[in-house]
Amino acid sequence: MQTVTFGEWLKAYRKALDLTRAQLADQIGCAEITLGKIERDQRRPSKQIAELLAGALGVPESERELFVQFARGSGEPPVIDGSNPRTQSSTSQPLTNLPAPLTSFIDRTRELAEVCEKLLRPDVRLLTLVGPPGIGKTRLSIQAGQTLLDKFADGVWFIALAPITDPMLVLPAIAHTFDIADAGATPLVARLQDHLRLMQVLLVLDNFEQVLEAAPYISDLLKACPKVKTIATSRELLRVYGEHGYPMPALSLPPRDQKKTIEQLAQFDAIKLFVARAEAVQPGFALTADNAQAVGAICLRLDGVPLAIELATAQLRHFTLPKLHDALNEAPLQSLANSVRDMEPRQRTLRNSIQWSYDLLSVAERAVFNRLGVFVGGCTSAAALAVCELPDDATLHALADRSLLKRDANERWTMLEMIREFALDALAQSSGDKLE
Repeated sequence: MQTVTFGEWLKAYRKALDLTRAQLADQIGCAEITLGKIERDQRRPSKQIAELLAGALGVPESERELFVQFARGSGEPPVIDGSNPRTQSSTSQPLTNLPAPLTSFIDRTRELAEVCEKLLRPDVRLLTLVGPPGIGKTRLSIQAGQTLLDKFADGVWFIALAPITDPMLVLPAIAHTFDIADAGATPLVARLQDHLRLMQVLLVLDNFEQVLEAAPYISDLLKACPKVKTIATSRELLRVYGEHGYPMPALSLPPRDQKKTIEQLAQFDAIKLFVARAEAVQPGFALTADNAQAVGAICLRLDGVPLAIELATAQLRHFTLPKLHDALNEAPLQSLANSVRDMEPRQRTLRNSIQWSYDLLSVAERAVFNRLGVFVGGCTSAAALAVCELPDDATLHALADRSLLKRDANERWTMLEMIREFALDALAQSSGDKLE
């Protein structure tokens, strides 16, 4: 029979009663921080607090003496309503609030293994998945969290930062995840640090790019809580000491201008994702001799970007494969829209997703970004500086930091094709932009 500490018992029973820590602390007249220490077995409750807890939790009179003895470090857990908490350790169920994906995770076997291996290294406390819009950072972070659930005794916790634009609200969002109310004389930061100080948890901080000024707060939290690790997703690095970056690649694609058999095409991750999502739209869809080349061409046109492929397959409700390919060639951004009601607005079209990053740029950075859209197949630094009227590469590197531009092995600056299309559209709409 599994043993359970009083702290574990108290936390599990409180949650079974749907009580927050703040609510229970208020009922027994003690500080929330004190109750937190009791739940983490950092301190024993006094006899008076144990008796108050028994009353607040509805422990029957016949069991209260046993309850107090258990709380004070001796005796057995009480039996309440026929159940014995001794067998209900808080670790009997996975401790997590990770979103449950509604679609299958398509391969990314290498990336998942690399991310998990890094998070298990003692020297990696903060890992940031970095990449352009729609590349799959969130999905990989959730999958990594699910894979590592049994490695973090106190759970894996997901904090969505997309709705937050004020960096000062990041720590309150984390605190809310752990039922820590922003009330009382002790500052919230101190109470959050005290709560997590001895806990072994993985925090998944999703969409950090618009609250980058909060990065030092995360660094301070990790310094105060030695068993806490963080995986963040962002379109640029957090740039704090000790951060490990992981650049997110696109899904694997077949080489251009090379004919492949169906069996060969089916091995590429972009093709696998297209087929899986297409089958959800058109039951029975499969890769065949008739459609294989069209599927490959579409995935290449979309640069292997997962969001773009997801949006494209949704259009199979309205287009045949050849017509979808033609539409993507004629107006790619207009073609990549999704009417799914429960997707975030920024993910319903690829344009919206890129716009999210574009809006975070300065006016001068936007003007440079727009002009870079004229380069098909990339450009040298000299060409970029001449066309954009720049004195040096600083702005180019800033755009690369934001995952909107990249430098290839030949030292040429390039953009994903969909991002370049966005830049061209933005250039046409803002021909009066100044570069100063």
